Amino acid sequence: MTMAGMQSPDQDDLPGSDTPDTKDRKSWQHERFSIATWYSNASNVDVNDPSGTFGEGATFDWTTFGLKIASTIAECVPHTRTGWYGTGAQLRAYHTWLLIPRNGNSTYVVMEETGLGPAARHLARTNPGHMHRGHELWNISLKFACES
Repeated sequence: MTMAGMQSPDQDDLPGSDTPDTKDRKSWQHERFSIATWYSNASNVDVNDPSGTFGEGATFDWTTFGLKIASTIAECVPHTRTGWYGTGAQLRAYHTWLLIPRNGNSTYVVMEETGLGPAARHLARTNPGHMHRGHELWNISLKFACES
């Protein structure tokens, strides 16, 4: 599988989290708009589409890591990957989840993010590792939500 023109490494080389499938594999993906119910680092989530549909082009506003973010879903390939752009005060970011089905009843989730701008540099300089710890919490929270 390729992503952004790069060959994916072996599954064993990927950082991520084993996340059990649910009866309806798409259910957690569509729950992302209610992310604040299961991820403590997200709040004030407002979907800008009355249908609440999670798909390419959908927009939502939220607060994470103490920053107000306006996000647009850039890719949504069911059972494969999803990604969104986010902008905030002095910040531009791209966040993606790669979903890799495992043998049995689980999905391996690889989460990647890149952040640009003064706010991203400030966070990295003043609190190294904070973003990684927050994303680890996100992975753990996702796993817990799927197992519940």
